[in-house]
Amino acid sequence: MTTLMVHLELGHANTRLLEAAADLAGRLGASVMGIAACQPIRIVYGDDFVSGDFIEQDRKELEKEIKEAEAEFRAALCTRVENLEWRSMITYAPLADYLAYQARCADLIVTGVERDRSVFDSSRGADIGDLVMRAGRP
Repeated sequence: MTTLMVHLELGHANTRLLEAAADLAGRLGASVMGIAACQPIRIVYGDDFVSGDFIEQDRKELEKEIKEAEAEFRAALCTRVENLEWRSMITYAPLADYLAYQARCADLIVTGVERDRSVFDSSRGADIGDLVMRAGRP
């Protein structure tokens, strides 16, 4: 295995996940691709008004969380892994779809367990079961 894909969850510390990925990459001599994805706030159309400022504020928050995840990724692995790559996206598509598509260039996916999150909020966390079934990778 030459390439590991590490899926970071936005808005949470990924310390243990990155430690495991660094250890595994070191043993295998593999490169590591960090990846994060999220969805913008969903707007239900109806009689309510949503200001453009609210949408812009959400986008800035998403971009901030992505930058924080990338910084955490690079800080944890830069001295332990020779070849690092970062990918991220804000998408309206299901997060598992984006992650599975990106997993085509990896030999192994490293991801954490699903945290306690609302069934109604899939904007920051991918459905891990869905990812496993779509990725075609261990």
